[in-house]
Amino acid sequence: GFIYVDTGAIYRSIAFCAIKAGIDIKANPDEAALLAEKCGISEVYFRQLFKTQFRISPRQYILELRIRKAKQLLSSGSLSVNQIAEYCGFTNPYHFSRAFRQATQRTPSEYRTETQISSL
Repeated sequence: GFIYVDTGAIYRSIAFCAIKAGIDIKANPDEAALLAEKCGISEVYFRQLFKTQFRISPRQYILELRIRKAKQLLSSGSLSVNQIAEYCGFTNPYHFSRAFRQATQRTPSEYRTETQISSL
């Protein structure tokens, strides 16, 4: 039979994820599970719907939010790379540096230097 899925709840959960990432970006390994629960659907189904709608996995989306927040913090120059890694929810500075470099083709320190030079 037909199963009704409240797409509004899915969009609200995604918005919740974005807001959470902007305010308290601490890592939560069960993020997709929590969002699926808010939608009243299974985690697997949530991941499928999310990927179909946004052409990106929830995990990749959350990683992009974390990298975006890290870029903002690196540009401000007030926190150390280690502090930024922790604030953005990475398990350690090495994991943060690897993920950041993979996403931006530069290390966090290189990014900070480039953004500080370009703002002069």
